[in-house]
Amino acid sequence: MDEDRQQTRRGGPVTERRRIPLGIRIKPDLRDELVARAGASGRSITQETEILIEQGLLTEKMLGGPRTAALLRQLGELVKFYQDDNAQDDAWLDDRRRMNFIVAGWKRHIESIKPKEDEAEREARREVLEMCRAELTEPGADPARTRKFRAIAALNAFNSALDPEERAEWDKLTQKENK
Repeated sequence: MDEDRQQTRRGGPVTERRRIPLGIRIKPDLRDELVARAGASGRSITQETEILIEQGLLTEKMLGGPRTAALLRQLGELVKFYQDDNAQDDAWLDDRRRMNFIVAGWKRHIESIKPKEDEAEREARREVLEMCRAELTEPGADPARTRKFRAIAALNAFNSALDPEERAEWDKLTQKENK
């Protein structure tokens, strides 16, 4: 149909469609849950389904997008995996040792899915680090220049975009005595 022409229907032209039909197949137990939810809320099954889809999409957006939401779900699954079989859902939040264990699992998982770093960028940063190190270890260096290089080192030591090992190298340069 030509996009410039309006669709017509019996009774006049369609100017705005409020709802578009969507046929889906679902499992019987999911339908039963939808019927129960719809009955409890006083809505139709269609309205309840629409609200649940909207909430799911909104939750995804609030969590930073579909990939971030998927990562957060994976981290939630890791909590279930690492908990004792008898543990209650959020009990790990009250147990420091269990929390440390789970956070360590999260860190391992996140490290395993991190994008690979561009080697040229890493090498360029390494060269800047070595240049600063050379400036700071040079005997008889100008104190004002040394302060500037220590300030650069301090900024990089707190740069959370860098890997922890790289930040630690910059942090070493902030110390008064470099050996």
